[in-house]
Amino acid sequence: MNDKIKLPALKKVLQSLDADETTTQLVLNTAKLYNQLLDKLAKGEKVHPYMLTGTNGQVFNQLLQLKKLKQKDKKDDADPFDEFVNNHKKKAVL
Repeated sequence: MNDKIKLPALKKVLQSLDADETTTQLVLNTAKLYNQLLDKLAKGEKVHPYMLTGTNGQVFNQLLQLKKLKQKDKKDDADPFDEFVNNHKKKAVL
């Protein structure tokens, strides 16, 4: 089936999100499980639809959480001087 999650592409996304090794393995394992369920479905074996939806949604949620964490880290890494200047500019009356 063409609906499989492409693991090499997923791995690149995880690298771009700076995922650690454990997180990468967890997300990849969830994607592999989803792909295995699709294979079973293609062979005519019984697969509960909620399992497909759940594993697919889990991969999406894991990526979304990583993206949010990366954005939060960027905000936390802000230079205190730049932050001070930007806050001062907002408060300055011309």
